[in-house]
Amino acid sequence: MIKPSIFIGLGGVGIQTILKTKALFLDNIEFQEILSPYIFFVGIDTDEYDLSMQISSKNQLKVSLEYKEICNIAVPPQKIYEFVQYHRRNIDWLPQQNRYFMTPLNHSPRMVRSDGRLAFIYKIAALKNYLLTILTEMHDSICRAKNGVNNIETDKSDGISSIDINIVFSLCGSTGSGIFLDIAYLLQEIRQETNIKITLNGYGILPSTLINSLSQHATSTNSTLRTYLFGNSYAAISELDYLMKLKKNKLSVQLPWKEEKQSEPPFEKVTLIDNNGSVEQYKLSQLTDILSRALYMRVIDLEHISKSMGDSSAKPADDSCGVEDICTWLWNMGVSTLVYDSEYVAKVYELKAQNKQIIEGLDKMKFFYNNSAVHTSFHIDQNIFQQMNQISYSLCLQSALNEEF
Repeated sequence: MIKPSIFIGLGGVGIQTILKTKALFLDNIEFQEILSPYIFFVGIDTDEYDLSMQISSKNQLKVSLEYKEICNIAVPPQKIYEFVQYHRRNIDWLPQQNRYFMTPLNHSPRMVRSDGRLAFIYKIAALKNYLLTILTEMHDSICRAKNGVNNIETDKSDGISSIDINIVFSLCGSTGSGIFLDIAYLLQEIRQETNIKITLNGYGILPSTLINSLSQHATSTNSTLRTYLFGNSYAAISELDYLMKLKKNKLSVQLPWKEEKQSEPPFEKVTLIDNNGSVEQYKLSQLTDILSRALYMRVIDLEHISKSMGDSSAKPADDSCGVEDICTWLWNMGVSTLVYDSEYVAKVYELKAQNKQIIEGLDKMKFFYNNSAVHTSFHIDQNIFQQMNQISYSLCLQSALNEEF
């Protein structure tokens, strides 16, 4: 079962993760031919270095984002100051202190979340057109494939199943942390305008891995970075928690780039990836490995996983805690890898097969003698004794002949 899916990586961490997911598909020959139209990858960033990132797959394939998979939202250096000055009244959301240290957004920003949102708003027209084109082309291509010779199994309810959009981002940086909510709401706007069914899933990486690596080198710069990592993550999670409860609490918010107030949560489901709960403290590259495998499996076995993602209700058996109808917006998932010595296991099964043949042979011999001899034990013993004498005589004769010549 292949679920039509778009993987969007925001910032360097998000792009690294979706590249690893793409590598898993490319390494699997069965899925190489169906990346289009069923699977699509998108990298969104202000940093051209991250957008041109390249990794090696397990089969040593060089994997990177193609031209059509790249959305560069860098702001030209000469335009950023003009934009802030001209839109002074329309950027009340941008903290005053952040305006004094504005840097050109054509490289990795300075760990300030508002920089990412500013780049998003500056490029919103081009960004919306890009995402709209991808969704429309993907939807139309899948419809044509379902009516043609493509035999990949898809959900045929209501013409086409919902397209899964998986948005991967770091909660502690600038680009990913600054725009992940806006990207989700922009896709919701496209969904309303096109009536294309999409399911929005968020995957946010918490700062524990980066903080652990900084702790190994105690410097003043790393100390400052730790402060940014904690601050950005706290702000991002606070906003996310509030927005995910909009519908339940009958609240609404005004987005700085949208006229209508928003009363719907940004995502259907959100997964936060942490490092503190594990016995072994993983590196960032290891966490993105784990997440990429989970995303890969989500596409292949979505029906099973979707059932486990439904809104849950909890109620104690004795009503002692008074907890009822807990609607969750956060869910967890896990992925494991089985590592074993394939040659050793193959040898074990080979010996088991040989042992099975021996037992079956003995059973046949036992059946034969039990049905053909009047005195089974006596005749079996006599037959074996006679055969052993004949073999012994032959061996002695052969030995004597060899010595003679």
